[in-house]
Amino acid sequence: MEQPALFYYDESFEGFLTACSSALAQPEGLVELRKTTGGPEGLFQNERRIRTDRVAAMDLWHSLGKKGTAFQRLVYFSFLSEREGVERKLLTFIRQVLGRYTEKWTIGNADPPATLARWAGQVACERRRLETSLSFQNPKEGVFAGVIAPEHNVLPLLSRQLRYRFRGNSWMVYDRRRDRVLWAQEGSPLFLERLVHCPAAVRSMVREMHPFPGYSGEHLTPGFPGREASFPMERDGYSSPHPEKPHRAYQEAV
Repeated sequence: MEQPALFYYDESFEGFLTACSSALAQPEGLVELRKTTGGPEGLFQNERRIRTDRVAAMDLWHSLGKKGTAFQRLVYFSFLSEREGVERKLLTFIRQVLGRYTEKWTIGNADPPATLARWAGQVACERRRLETSLSFQNPKEGVFAGVIAPEHNVLPLLSRQLRYRFRGNSWMVYDRRRDRVLWAQEGSPLFLERLVHCPAAVRSMVREMHPFPGYSGEHLTPGFPGREASFPMERDGYSSPHPEKPHRAYQEAV
């Protein structure tokens, strides 16, 4: 039996869609998608490091959108769940949605649509809980700052609500579990970066406020409902051809 090829992507959603785009050109069952380990590539003949291609990612994203925005939301939210095996189920689901899946669901597949819907729902619930319970402090220099450690990678989903909540102000949220910061200075675009890639002032502020009561049911803050964020294309270090020189922009799709 032929061993599946391993396609490694750079952990970003753009990278995942790029890897999916490459995998769709391969026969079913002969590709596995995995997050990169950071080690040397090409150690085995069936391994391939997929470089993030925003054009390819957007092409696949728009193809899903033509089938319905609900499919886009399901793919994006379930990807953010970071569940084990999510890449395999998503690739199978995307093949089905785009009409490129010919086999029937199997017991081992555990019905990908139902599983993905459950994972996406858990992400949505955690996002809503954070929106209504995330507390902020103003440690210095007029910057509202908070710390979270969510089970799922919901930090990108908070951008829209925080943008309206702190309109005209500087703010930042640090995900200590993933070591990423979502931040904005007054009048500037949003940034989503690993802490190590942030400006010195942001890194210093994180050090000062950590540990710090981030989200807690005892510190409720009114939420600001808005439209669901749909595919905020990540432009952090993982979306750059050179991870050590990340793009300094985070663009949220409308």
